[in-house]
Amino acid sequence: MEHSAGIAITDGYSLLSLQPFGKKKGQSNSRDIPKGRVENDESLSKAAIREAKEEIGLELDPLKLQKIKTFDNYRPNKKLTLFLLVYTELPDTGPMYCSEYFDI
Repeated sequence: MEHSAGIAITDGYSLLSLQPFGKKKGQSNSRDIPKGRVENDESLSKAAIREAKEEIGLELDPLKLQKIKTFDNYRPNKKLTLFLLVYTELPDTGPMYCSEYFDI
């Protein structure tokens, strides 16, 4: 079974999200958190950190991650482990790519 990891990055009021490239039909306004497949040689937290770097250009401290939950049936034959990273102030999105804020 494939395993993915992702990070919800928040300041308690807003959630950092991205608009994925190659959107599927009907998903023009879709948003997502940084997440992706766990490689064979990496831990769940390292995979989540790597995905954030690849998808939004953020260097994150793995010691600040809090595991939220593992969803065993995220998709057919796929698990998803979510982590939480809380900032007192969200990072500036200027130097990032494909990122936006929206209220939660």
